[in-house]
Amino acid sequence: MHCVQAFLAVHSVYSVGVKSSRSVEYSHRRGLAAFGGFLVFGACMAALAGGTLTWPNTPFDRIWGLNPRAYSALLPLGRTAGIPLLLLGAILALAAAGWFLRRLWAWRLAALLVATQVLGGVGNLFFARVLEGLTGALIGGALLCYLLRARVRSAFG
Repeated sequence: MHCVQAFLAVHSVYSVGVKSSRSVEYSHRRGLAAFGGFLVFGACMAALAGGTLTWPNTPFDRIWGLNPRAYSALLPLGRTAGIPLLLLGAILALAAAGWFLRRLWAWRLAALLVATQVLGGVGNLFFARVLEGLTGALIGGALLCYLLRARVRSAFG
C-alpha cells in the first residue's frame, strides 16, 4: 500500500496542470520533486559505494574511477566503511520515500542530513581540502536555505 501512496504522490507532483505561464505553485512542486530526486540519487550512490566496499571485485568497482582518491582511502577499510555507507543509503532512501509522501519527519531528516553535509564541508576546510570544503559547504548551505524556507516547510504539514 505504501508503494501505491508513494507512486500517487510522485505522480501528483508531475501531473500539475501548466498554464500558459508557469505558476509559482508549479515551480514550487518542481523544486520539491527535484530535492526528492536528489535524495534518491544520494541513496543510490551511497548504496553503490557501500556495496562495492563491502563486496569488492565486482564490475561495479569501475564506478570508483570517478573518485580514485576516495577509493584508495576507503578500500583498506573495506566493510568498516562499506556497512555505514549502506546504512546511509537506506536512510536516504527512507528520507526520499517520506519526502515524496510529504511527511514532516522526512523534512526533518532531510534537513539533518544536509546540515551534516555542511558541517562535513566546513570540516574539510580544517584539513586543508579547500575545494572540497567550499564546494560541500556552499552547495549544502544553499540546499539547507532551500529546506528552511517557510514555503518548503509548510508542504510537510
